[in-house]
Amino acid sequence: MSPVRFYRRRFLNERGFHTFASVIASIVRTKDRHDGKPRLEVQLELMDCSNIVRFEFGMARHERRNSVKKAWALVDVLQGFASKLEEEVEWLEEVRP
Repeated sequence: MSPVRFYRRRFLNERGFHTFASVIASIVRTKDRHDGKPRLEVQLELMDCSNIVRFEFGMARHERRNSVKKAWALVDVLQGFASKLEEEVEWLEEVRP
């Protein structure tokens, strides 16, 4: 079984815009270098033409459930944001064609 449990890279812009803008998300099963115990490497990076934002999702015992909550909170906010942005773009196209 592959240690890569999830990997997705998606470019965020349409053709003709800056090509660097992207999101990369990954979950990889690994082993600790010191004791050989299983661990997870969880990464989420958002990039535009000049900025990179990296989110940490801690996998220590006391952090795991909070990391899941953080991921779902991001989904919730981004869904609401995208929906409202779409409405506002439609409005702007009506008032400023």
